Amino acid sequence: MASSSGPSGTELRRRAAHIIGRLYGAIRRSTCEHHFNEFHPFHIKLSEVAWGVARSDSEMQKQLLTLFLVAPQRIDETTWVKFDSWLKTEIAASIKNVCIQWQYYGRNTFAMIS
Repeated sequence: MASSSGPSGTELRRRAAHIIGRLYGAIRRSTCEHHFNEFHPFHIKLSEVAWGVARSDSEMQKQLLTLFLVAPQRIDETTWVKFDSWLKTEIAASIKNVCIQWQYYGRNTFAMIS
């Protein structure tokens, strides 16, 4: 059970693992193997973002996971536009600098394959 100061270590690990799985799965099924493998900013910073979101309030996690849907849904150019808008909100401020690279890669990649 989480203390009043925040979630327990076990709960944080569970949240981070869920976020990693959700984002990884959404990106993987939405890109070809080449573009997935070349998405270096995502691979390098996924854990950092997941832990940052896991430590934040549940509203941040909810909003992020609304953009990175479960299978069979895929991320498309519209999703990247929404992600860009979301990154400009106050709730996303703590991960914006890391995720802005994801948004650039995603929008440019999807613009090329659309």
